Amino acid sequence: MEKQTLIGSESEKLLASSVKNMDLHVGMRNEDHLRKCQGSQLKRTFPDVDYAFFGYNILKGYPLSIGHDPGFTLPIFKADYEEGLQTSDCRYFIPRGLVIVPDVSCITDFTSKTIQTKYEFIESLSISANVKASPPTKSSGGKKSKFSGEFKASGGYQDSSNELSNSKSVYILSTAECNYYFSKLMTDNAPPFSDSFLRWIHKLAATDEQQMYFDFFETYGTHFQIYTTFGARYTFEHKMKTKTFISEKRKGFNFGIFGEIFYKITVGLGFNIAKEEREKVEKVSKDIETKTITVGAPPPANGDATTWASNVKESPVPMKYELESIDNLFTETYMAGLNVNYQRISLNIEKNKAEYCEYLKDLGQLDSCEIPPPGLVLKKTRLFAHFKEQKVSTNRQCIDTCLQLSDCEAITICPLCVTADLVCHMYNNIFKNDSDTSYRIRAETDKTDKEWETMMFISKINSRMIMINTTVVGAQRSSDTDTKNINTPDGCYRLCFNDEHCVAYTFIMG
Repeated sequence: MEKQTLIGSESEKLLASSVKNMDLHVGMRNEDHLRKCQGSQLKRTFPDVDYAFFGYNILKGYPLSIGHDPGFTLPIFKADYEEGLQTSDCRYFIPRGLVIVPDVSCITDFTSKTIQTKYEFIESLSISANVKASPPTKSSGGKKSKFSGEFKASGGYQDSSNELSNSKSVYILSTAECNYYFSKLMTDNAPPFSDSFLRWIHKLAATDEQQMYFDFFETYGTHFQIYTTFGARYTFEHKMKTKTFISEKRKGFNFGIFGEIFYKITVGLGFNIAKEEREKVEKVSKDIETKTITVGAPPPANGDATTWASNVKESPVPMKYELESIDNLFTETYMAGLNVNYQRISLNIEKNKAEYCEYLKDLGQLDSCEIPPPGLVLKKTRLFAHFKEQKVSTNRQCIDTCLQLSDCEAITICPLCVTADLVCHMYNNIFKNDSDTSYRIRAETDKTDKEWETMMFISKINSRMIMINTTVVGAQRSSDTDTKNINTPDGCYRLCFNDEHCVAYTFIMG
């Protein structure tokens, strides 16, 4: 498969292409160069850098939005060029408080990611809008505190998550990216606050009223940017029926390369693809709804990375951002020079983080503030015959560890245990020990005070996961009429497979 990657090699040429110094002479003396460097006639500012000063509302953000990400709010900082800061090559002015570095790199192979659960969907959005973990605080009792409900108040998330929640659809996101430059916020010489943000600081310092803090989150967001990548991103959002996805996957179809082949066929470059692969993609495409999401300049029809990089420099936009909780602004680092009680404001923001999501829920802007589980959760259930165990510090670490292992399909953990006792048990369909003896996993209802919990990662199970001496307890979906003539495990399996909401079944051997 042909892939094009441009990393840095053309950056100097691309950045300089629109800036021509007609007075450059060979052998120019250093003092002449210094005089020109101190002048302003050839200097520009980085395009669209204002975005780096904006706040971000993580509950209302949606990086896959067509056009402007609704998470961006109003400017927290303002651009200050009075210090005359510039790049070392003297071509660009830089505002105080930002480090800005050209970073020209384009990858046009349309990497594809499959989304089958709401958890996976939020994880994919977090790649573009990544929240930096906050340290424990006194007001949170030593626990890490964060805003709940990431992306859930955005219309884009709600539309897609509704399809995922009823298991009707699977999404395939195929993305190409082209970077132009990145900015990083300086903490020891931060940008000045905008005038309107300063007015809000003094308003917050004078009150503990909860509604005032909710209004503040609505105006300036829940986070501020500490690292922003500017460039362009081009995404195909493919939606297909879950049943079709499972069927094609079992036939051996590789959805990992689907996006690249689909793009080449779309722009008329399909003749470069092997006939068998092209025909498979064309066949699968008939059962897929596709939406094109463009952030910044789209790639050229021929997919050339150099041409795309040249186009992106005219209007780079924020495409990835690392975020920090807005209460971290209200510290000595950023507010030492202000005559306000910023500690009081920080404590009030900390107290109202979780309540803000509930506030939006009461307004009908989202359905739930809970983090969606990454799999099927079996309460008070413990699996046996694990293939691996590992001490972890949090339940989330156990989940992430399993998701990263190709052969891990389920976990059992004790959510209520103290941190020192947290052990992550990982399971596969069939486990073989050193003597090459096979054991099928089994499940038992937990009868201890530890309250074990099991999570099954349905999207990772490659073959039927069969548990011995185990019965599913829950809402039965089949009627006696449906099951009357079923007398084999395969018949039971087909009945479940044809039901979009069925995730497990029990077959009693007669």
